[in-house]
Amino acid sequence: MKTETWPSIIPGLYLVPGLNRGRFPYSHSFFVDGDTTALLDAGCGPAALDEVRRRRPPDQVIVSHAHVDHCSGLWRLAAAPIVSPVQHADDFWRLPAVARRFMGPGEMADLWLATIGRLLDARDAAPSAHYADGRVFDFGGVRLQAIHAPGHMDDHYVFFEPTHGLALLFDIDLTSFGPWYGHEESDIDVFLASIEKVRALRPAIVASSHKGVVREEIDEHLRRFAHVIDRREHRLLELLSAPRTIDELVDAGLIYGRATSLDPLLRHGEQSMIEKHLRRLERNERIRREGERWSRIGAS
Repeated sequence: MKTETWPSIIPGLYLVPGLNRGRFPYSHSFFVDGDTTALLDAGCGPAALDEVRRRRPPDQVIVSHAHVDHCSGLWRLAAAPIVSPVQHADDFWRLPAVARRFMGPGEMADLWLATIGRLLDARDAAPSAHYADGRVFDFGGVRLQAIHAPGHMDDHYVFFEPTHGLALLFDIDLTSFGPWYGHEESDIDVFLASIEKVRALRPAIVASSHKGVVREEIDEHLRRFAHVIDRREHRLLELLSAPRTIDELVDAGLIYGRATSLDPLLRHGEQSMIEKHLRRLERNERIRREGERWSRIGAS
């Protein structure tokens, strides 16, 4: 199989660059070329998936988690078995159920479905098998261990290849935007614990779905990524030097900036993340709530 035009990460494992340089609504995929072949995630875009099919259809498609920028092209590879996380196995990539899982029932779920249909032509794709924490995928020449790394989502995994010390981080993505935890099931502290789990592996090479391959100062990249959460909380505490409602905090665009006021889906994600920070800061006795307003404890 011709793989030389894809960047090699380690022998037998390649980066399949996503459209838009791997930025949302796309992501990078990874191709394993061993005795058997596999594509890891299918959100790299139609043209990139067409190239995968032309070179050699994968023997299986393995999905890191259920976000649209990782799953939108699954239906284009329907001839291959799809292997997804055991978490949420009953409704994995059945789109109406996924919409309710992500957005709750009602108008926001409908808007999410309409948006991904317009942007990505995403369609249902049912997995034929599932994997859990500790599963080792042996492709012959490349072995990847699945490590459950929730916080971003319940079903988020990273994969570790011990021979070269490679960690495929997926949406522990090391971008300057920082961690994303905008669903009800997302959790800031669990996300931070997953980052620490990756640091404990002491990887020599990492590759993420939106940044690509990193071979130097990996621990510093992981620490900076986690530190974005602290920066967000610092800015939130600054805003709470005066009492503010949740709507006022969301309008401030702490996470998405001006785009928060332009896109209702981004606003939904912004509010969900702000609410998680508020609950976390309240647990740590740094803020208090009085009626509909929050304020910093000790604010003048």
